[in-house]
Amino acid sequence: MRLTTLAALALFGAGSVHAQPTLTQTTNGFTVGQSYTLNYSTYAGPGSAGPDQTWDFTGLTVDSTTFVQWVDPATTSSGALFPQATIAEVWEVVTFSDQDATGLYVQGTDEQGTIVALTDTRRALMWPFTYEDAWSDIYAGTYSVTGLDVTRTGTYGGEADAFGTLEMPWGTVTDALREHITAEQSDVSPFGTVSQEIDSYQWFVVGEPWPVIEVVTNTITTPFGPFEATYTLWMSDPVTVVTERTAWPPLHGRMLPGGAAYLVDRPVTGLLLDAAGRVAGTLTRQALIGLEGLAPGLYIVRGNDGATARFVRE
Repeated sequence: MRLTTLAALALFGAGSVHAQPTLTQTTNGFTVGQSYTLNYSTYAGPGSAGPDQTWDFTGLTVDSTTFVQWVDPATTSSGALFPQATIAEVWEVVTFSDQDATGLYVQGTDEQGTIVALTDTRRALMWPFTYEDAWSDIYAGTYSVTGLDVTRTGTYGGEADAFGTLEMPWGTVTDALREHITAEQSDVSPFGTVSQEIDSYQWFVVGEPWPVIEVVTNTITTPFGPFEATYTLWMSDPVTVVTERTAWPPLHGRMLPGGAAYLVDRPVTGLLLDAAGRVAGTLTRQALIGLEGLAPGLYIVRGNDGATARFVRE
């Protein structure tokens, strides 16, 4: 979910459920190279809370599209400012985060050139997470606009208030977990205070880190008055629910003499990605990865099980 700086304000302008899903880092963590094309539509009501619900979004029509991807922070222009970050979400802003078994934690953002460093990180997702779980987090940070200091404070939290079946324009998704997100944020500067309140419902499935669909009400209050934006954002491609993902141990590897190949400690099926998240090669149960023809730079081995290993080819 995007939260806005002062600098960015100018740009703001059919069956029953089969199981109660549980989201974990293993099943729903982000990895370098992932990307989604998303559709914007007018606001659709979130429907009812509770177990075994069915939500009908088949009538959605596309107003516009957007694209979001995840890259290695080192490949971004401001990644060096967030040394603790292990993943960067590139969208309308660049969000730098790290993740572990307890959740996804935002270290800061690059918002059209305005660098917001959080001194107290923002928990953006909780893992493990299932029906009736809830969490809330306080965060804080600072940034500058035209040489003037801005202090940011906020709260961000979510509650899993429902699970059931999603009926989408492209098909039906079972075992969806709905998370009700509420957020409040204040940016205080010599110009005054800009406050933001977000009320969002997001539907997740096991195996997809990004919500299948979310409906959002975003209210911003400035010294010039309040304004409100409402919209629906949903995946353009059909989703296949994963009931279980095997947790494999981390990958470890070493460069062979001469730099002609990289050796990992177990056979892996997946992708070889460059530093920008582009596919440099495909892997099928390979432990020895040939590097002939690849330019010098940072590369990531990403297994289909989510395990990764990084290396630099000189």
